[in-house]
Amino acid sequence: MSDHPLRGILTIVLLALVVYAPLRRSDFLWDDALWLQNSPVTQASDGWARAFVGADRFDYYPLTSLAFWAEWRLFGESPLGYHAVNVALHVLGALLLWRLLRRLQVPGAFVVAALFAVHPVAVGSVAWIAELKNTLSFVFLVGALIAWSRSGEEGGAWYGAALGLFVAALLAKASAVVFPAIALALDFLQRGRLTRRDFARVVPFVALAFGSALLAVRLQAGSVIGNQPLPAESFLERLGIAWQAVLLYARKALVPYPLPIVYPQWDSPTVRVALAGTAIGLGVLASLAWLARRGRRGPLVAALVAVVALAPTLGLVPMYYTLYARVADHWAYLALPAFLALLVGAVATWTRSSGATPVATGLAVLTLAGSTALAHRQAEHYRSPETMWQHVLDVDPASWVAHHQIAIIHARRGELDVAEQHFLAAVRLRPDYALAYRNLGRQYEGTHRWEDAATQYRRAIEIYPEYVEARLNLASALLQTEDAAEALEAASWVMERHPEIARAHLLVGVARAQLDDPMGARQALEDAVRLEPNDVLAHWTLAKILVRLGEFEAAEFEVQAVLQLEPTHPEAPGVLAALRQALGEPGS
Repeated sequence: MSDHPLRGILTIVLLALVVYAPLRRSDFLWDDALWLQNSPVTQASDGWARAFVGADRFDYYPLTSLAFWAEWRLFGESPLGYHAVNVALHVLGALLLWRLLRRLQVPGAFVVAALFAVHPVAVGSVAWIAELKNTLSFVFLVGALIAWSRSGEEGGAWYGAALGLFVAALLAKASAVVFPAIALALDFLQRGRLTRRDFARVVPFVALAFGSALLAVRLQAGSVIGNQPLPAESFLERLGIAWQAVLLYARKALVPYPLPIVYPQWDSPTVRVALAGTAIGLGVLASLAWLARRGRRGPLVAALVAVVALAPTLGLVPMYYTLYARVADHWAYLALPAFLALLVGAVATWTRSSGATPVATGLAVLTLAGSTALAHRQAEHYRSPETMWQHVLDVDPASWVAHHQIAIIHARRGELDVAEQHFLAAVRLRPDYALAYRNLGRQYEGTHRWEDAATQYRRAIEIYPEYVEARLNLASALLQTEDAAEALEAASWVMERHPEIARAHLLVGVARAQLDDPMGARQALEDAVRLEPNDVLAHWTLAKILVRLGEFEAAEFEVQAVLQLEPTHPEAPGVLAALRQALGEPGS
């Protein structure tokens, strides 16, 4: 299909525009704010430089951070521009993929690239603004593979281009570490053997990949989502899950339905299941190796590239997202072309040997049309956070993460009864998820159910003792019930370990005041004001303590600070007048 380059380009572009038309009305989703509104790098005027000098919360993706920094200045709070960039990068990636596959003489190269452009599995990367790291890294990675494929014949300039594009891919997303293995696999596909020169050429790429992988593993292993530590699992358990994941991704490439945005969580497999999965996987690869020895290298290379491309996301090393699910469509983005090449190549080989070319053409057209329709429908689910999470619940009513996210949506709307029901469902389905208990506690605080709130905060702390925010919430709720002793204990725990947190000092000060310890309260409140000079409550509480201690001049200073920060403060003017009268100041 489509040996005419311009016709092929227009076809891929038009099909992609049909698929992603719903994004014209799409909003920001789940973790988009972490990269945009809540990102210190994106929001800083010098973020273009800061993107490269530190790691973000979970990963080091400086080129992606730089792209978001630039996009924010172009598009601001309008989601459309971000979606347009993602779609454009995805289309460019599909076109580069077509170019690579044609160079490698892969059967059905255009169909593979076009299917990739409109495949429903790819929607999870393209329709999700935060997954810019996928579409951006893919473009650089495929570009690097094109340059690599030419460097063996055409010299050092292409080798340098491959190295530079590979570095760019790594800086966009660390999963590009798979490049050296894929490059060698493609060398084997082209020549049927690997030489010492091939391995020597790949050494600089391996060194860069190794360094990037070490950094990624270190960041992921120390990750905490929602103040929830990563689960501890044996290597055999993770190996069993890895093989299950590979089979699921292969199945979704062939039959991409249903595609929940967050998949149901899997239990850890038994050792027997893990070993059986490993044996089956190795048996399949051995069969493909047998075919390769008889000159049919394509299936083996496609299978190896698919597994290698998935390797960073199979959970063999701990990853923070596994708290939610073991698999995800956006993890399959890089491996998807290999699965498609395997499927399309098998059909193309059969039709070529049987002379059924018209049948193959009709099948390709029908497959592209069906995939376009399914992907368009999938893109509809990414219109808003609510449609996104409702789709997850429609597929998996037991999704604790969907209940939790829908609860947050309703809470922000002030629909507290509905929010409470979803929060309760979330903690029932995932009783070890600390963040859900904390958010349920905040929900109870909103209706002044302080004791119920404190109960939820205690549960969150039981699950994750280092949960700073939950301890501060607990102290705040207990102060409302006048349980100052436990409040002091909770706030002091934070203050001792994190003396830079102003709120901890404030809560300690309020608790000591309730316990009739004005001197201790004064010291804590002065520290709170020093750490956060614009905290009205800290200034006001300190002023009241100073009045109790009879230090009217110091109290007057604090009340004046309150009025500077909040000129409409209801009590401060009267207190200031009384203090001036007590001090005998003129005009009092």
